[in-house]
Amino acid sequence: MLVVSLLAMLGVGVVVGVAVTRSTTSAPAAPPTQSTTAGVPGAGPHAVAGGVPVGYEQSAAGAAQAAGNYLAAIGQLDPARATEALDQVAEPSARARLEAGQRSSLQVVESLWRIETAARQGKHVILTQTPIAYRVDSYTPAEATVRVWLVTVVGVEDRQRLSAFYGIGSATLTWLDGDWRLRSVDAGSQAGDVVPTSPQTPTPTGGVPAKLGGFVPYGSR
Repeated sequence: MLVVSLLAMLGVGVVVGVAVTRSTTSAPAAPPTQSTTAGVPGAGPHAVAGGVPVGYEQSAAGAAQAAGNYLAAIGQLDPARATEALDQVAEPSARARLEAGQRSSLQVVESLWRIETAARQGKHVILTQTPIAYRVDSYTPAEATVRVWLVTVVGVEDRQRLSAFYGIGSATLTWLDGDWRLRSVDAGSQAGDVVPTSPQTPTPTGGVPAKLGGFVPYGSR
């Protein structure tokens, strides 16, 4: 169900903590005709903090690029990295609320797919979330709301055959200390935000196809 799949953006890791000060490194220089990352050309990022691209323009384009990268960063499978990403991107006043969302969503994701249990058992597990396109619903120099069209791919050996879910989530960001920070995430509703697609023939039951063995999701260490 796509609503749960989108909730996975907040449900892949739970560690109690508070927002931390960013320690950044400059992003590698890109050729003049290219942006540093795929997405919104010229809007950032300009640095990396805790493995997360940060440092965006104070503009609608900058907010859109930040929203896509932030949702991808906090929607990864590794719990430690997902929490570290949340530390870097969350607005401090929203940190506890976003973490509570992680806890709630983790319970749903685990009940459906046993995804963390399978990972601990050494089974082949895939959970990725990739932004495809965006729409800026509102923008001021202090706050922006961006709707992001995402694809979430999940596969769990012996549990969930490889599937892709398309839907629309919404991120509200605030401008703080020279960059965009995540205030809230709305995964939308199944009725209003699922994006119908013409899917491929499903993979055989058994989880992740053997031909994908050894593939590492972009952004993973």
